[in-house]
Amino acid sequence: MISGFAHLWLIDCASVPAPTVLHGQTIGPPPPPRKPEKESEAEAEAARWFQGHLLTTSAGNQQQKQQYSVLGVPSMQKPEIHSCMIGEHSKPAFYDIYFCQSDKETASIAFSALGVERHCGSGDAMELEFPAPSAVGEGGGGGGGGQPSVSASASLSLSSLERLRFSTTRMIAGERARTHLEKYAPAALLLYNHQRSSPSSADSSAASDNAIVCLGAMMLVNR
Repeated sequence: MISGFAHLWLIDCASVPAPTVLHGQTIGPPPPPRKPEKESEAEAEAARWFQGHLLTTSAGNQQQKQQYSVLGVPSMQKPEIHSCMIGEHSKPAFYDIYFCQSDKETASIAFSALGVERHCGSGDAMELEFPAPSAVGEGGGGGGGGQPSVSASASLSLSSLERLRFSTTRMIAGERARTHLEKYAPAALLLYNHQRSSPSSADSSAASDNAIVCLGAMMLVNR
């Protein structure tokens, strides 16, 4: 089991498309054309992706603390959702999440979880869980395993996770979020600056307010 503290920041796909390649591995298809003005709130929410860092406080028998970069993109193949988990105005969103390690010369995907559920009803505060409790099939809350029947990244040599949990304990937004990123993840500001200047943003002030960072505890269990 790996546990630690994570901070994750949300990006709007309408302004900055989610990556489709990570360290030379294809992790998603090209994003389809979108018309944000015609999207429902649930569709817009599901189109967001996120980046972040995980700082471990324990990692099995390893005493040395480690840092992973985190990337979560909308799932390529979403699990079937139990009908009782779909609300009138919202439904769970699903992500494929990748954890990467790097040194001075190389970077690689360490492990992943495909079809991670982001619980609806928590607003911008992310609550992530895998296996997905709303999915139909063996092991999930709807009687399901919470995973796609066929791995969307079956061609990748990845060490899949057995479980993942993340719960937001603190959320910061707007200029406070930008200040946080300037200190801990300055490269992320380039994405938000692009988002602010995107034609899809009504005005730069509103786009600035869309900068959101979720901080909280994360737990991973390897297979």
